[in-house]
Order: sequence, then C-alpha cells, then structure tokens
Amino acid sequence: MLMLGKSREALRLGTTGFATRVAAPVPARTDAPLLRASTIASGPRLRGVTFEVHRGEIVGLAGLLGSGRTETARAVFGATLSDSGTMLLDGAMFAPRTPRDAILAGIGFVPEDRKADGLFPDLSVRENVTLAALPLLTSYGVVSRRRQAEVVQRYLQRMGIKATGADQKARELSGGNQQKVILARWLCNRAAPAAARRTDARHRHRRQRRDPTPDQRPRRLWFGRADDLFRARGAR
Repeated sequence: MLMLGKSREALRLGTTGFATRVAAPVPARTDAPLLRASTIASGPRLRGVTFEVHRGEIVGLAGLLGSGRTETARAVFGATLSDSGTMLLDGAMFAPRTPRDAILAGIGFVPEDRKADGLFPDLSVRENVTLAALPLLTSYGVVSRRRQAEVVQRYLQRMGIKATGADQKARELSGGNQQKVILARWLCNRAAPAAARRTDARHRHRRQRRDPTPDQRPRRLWFGRADDLFRARGAR
C-alpha cells in the first residue's frame, strides 16, 4: 500500500520525506538579545517559559490550544502579571505591571481575538489607528487633528486599508481590514527608547516644537497573533 508515494514499510521505519530532509544549520547569534525572558511563570499555564528575541528576528511560539502561547504574549505586554521569572529589555530589567508600561517601552500587542481584545468597533478608523499614539499627538491635553489626520492617511495608504474614509466605523470593515487597523495602531506608535525609563524626559519632549511625529520614532518590539509571532526591530 502506498501513502503519499511511500510504502507501508517506509512509513513504519520513518523514512519519509520529512525524516530524510536535512535542516539548514542556524548560525549562532553573537549580538545581545533585544528581549530575554527567563523562567516566566504565571498561573497554571505558564511554568518556566524562557526565550530570547534578537533584533530583526521573528520568533514563533508553537503549541496546542491552552499551552500558554497567548499567556506568554500577555505577560510580556503587562496584561497578565508574572508570578516569577525575569525579563530584560535592551539589557535592562523589564517588569511591566500594566500594558501602559509595555507601550511606553515600545511594545505592541496584536491579540488573536481582534473583536474582543483589539478593536473598538463603534469608534472610527481614525480613532482606532491613533489610539495608542494619542499622547504623542497631544499638546496641553488637546489632540492635534492635523497631525492625527496626517498619520491616519499615511497608514491607510501604507497598509492598503480599504475604507470609505478615516471616519468610517471600524465594525463596518472586513475582517482583514480590521486586522490591518490594529497593526497600523502599533506601527504608528513608535515610542522613543527612553520613554519607559524617564518620565520627565518624555514630558519635556512633548513640549518641544520639534518633537517628531509618531511614525518617525523608532519601533522596538511588537508581537501577537500573526500566528503568535514576536517581531523584534532594532532601535537606533
């Protein structure tokens, strides 16, 4: 009997195409990781999770439903508190207590359930895209509509979001375009590396007239659903 071009004996011995394929060697990394998590534990699903993400890497977390992939991402984002373990971001201790801490450190989160955890369906595309970047678009408590419109229009074009306009309700978009809106939210929120460490510097930068627009600030790390991928980018 043949199955996928292999005999029963070959299948029994494991000599299939998958077994005989030789994986390309992975070169050893010599640079320091952008993010390093060591023995992270939280609740019954996270027990001793350890991983590293280097600049320019895409790291995938594989596992069965309930294995803790989503919980790992939530722990890095500060949405789930860790019971034990340590994290280093750019070599410095990183222990986010809330998502705000992670956002200020330049980390974004794309949830697997966009409707329940990622999208504000009754808000406009404009409001959804710039939600995390509002502190960078605000001066003395007032949002600059001009800068907000510029950022939204740029990412509508860059991401290819199909909408009647920036003021269309997010719930009226197709599922793929809703996902693009969430991705655009983090792409346009490029928090400065020092933002998480020096609050006084962050406020001082806001007052400067030459403060860069959100999409000019360096992006450091964003992760989430895209099949639970972590993506690291170098901050220069």
